[in-house]
Amino acid sequence: MKTNPRPKSMLAVAIPAAMMAFVAVSLAVWQWRSQPQEPLVKPVATIVKKTEVKPVETPLVAEEQVEEPEFKPAVSPETLDSKRKSLTRLVSSVKPAQSQVQARAQDLKSTWTTLQETSLKVHSTTLSAETALTEAQAEDAKLKALAKRQQELAKEFKQLANAPKPPREGLSGFSPVAKPAKGNEYHFEVRDGRVAFIDLEKLMELVKKDFQVRMRLSGSPRGIRSEVGPVGEYGLAYEIGPANDLLSGSTGFGMKGWEVVPARDPRGETVEQAMQGLSEFQRSIKRLSPREATITMWVYPSGFTAFRQLRDQLHTQGFMVAARPLPEGVPVRGSPTGSLSAGQ
Repeated sequence: MKTNPRPKSMLAVAIPAAMMAFVAVSLAVWQWRSQPQEPLVKPVATIVKKTEVKPVETPLVAEEQVEEPEFKPAVSPETLDSKRKSLTRLVSSVKPAQSQVQARAQDLKSTWTTLQETSLKVHSTTLSAETALTEAQAEDAKLKALAKRQQELAKEFKQLANAPKPPREGLSGFSPVAKPAKGNEYHFEVRDGRVAFIDLEKLMELVKKDFQVRMRLSGSPRGIRSEVGPVGEYGLAYEIGPANDLLSGSTGFGMKGWEVVPARDPRGETVEQAMQGLSEFQRSIKRLSPREATITMWVYPSGFTAFRQLRDQLHTQGFMVAARPLPEGVPVRGSPTGSLSAGQ
């Protein structure tokens, strides 16, 4: 009996087919890797270059040609131009506003400066007003004090006017008639309530010595003008020139005049100081004899009160006092043609 062959199973057919497919894929991968790889995204320049160089073997069918997409901007030129014009109009409209803002800012700055200056002026005016008020109050206080003092003085004056007056006393032992100075004169200056001794005797001794020296040095027949001192509070300017002796007929030199030159200012002592026992005035008086000396006082208008007080004291001591009034600014002078002092 003839038997039929056994049919092949599906597994026996699939396994060889799979192996052949695997081999084919492996071969294809190997070939692909062995070839140089090109970048997935080629540069535009390379694409263009290759496109220009590579010849076209066969003309492309119209349906197969790839048309490049047309570039369409997101915003149209008309829109851009419209926006640009709108921006220009906006800038043009903003500029006047900026100018107005700047002008307004300048006005505000000027107004602020003016306000500050006005504030300072107001503050200064306020201070001036306060100062003037304070000064007015001070002046008012002074006026009130003066008015009060005036009332007090008026009251005192009224009391003095109603007080009994003491009996008058005349000078005893002194003649009211002035007499020429006797003996030697001793000179004092009374000025500004002060008294100073003019040591004319010592000054004249210095004049004689100075004249002799100057005559030997110069031998001038016209005479000498010079100044000596000071002695104490004063120096002495003098002039000695030719003089004729009428009795003998001889010619010589004589004193033409002299002038006292103060050495300092103020000078001398006040009346209170002069009344003290050890004062310069008292030492000058104590070495004189009332019988042989005359006190000559050169009195300026500012020294009349002091002169009266000094004169009364000298009268008490027995001295004859001669007063020679002088205007302010006129120095004490003497000359052979002058007048003698007359005292009481």
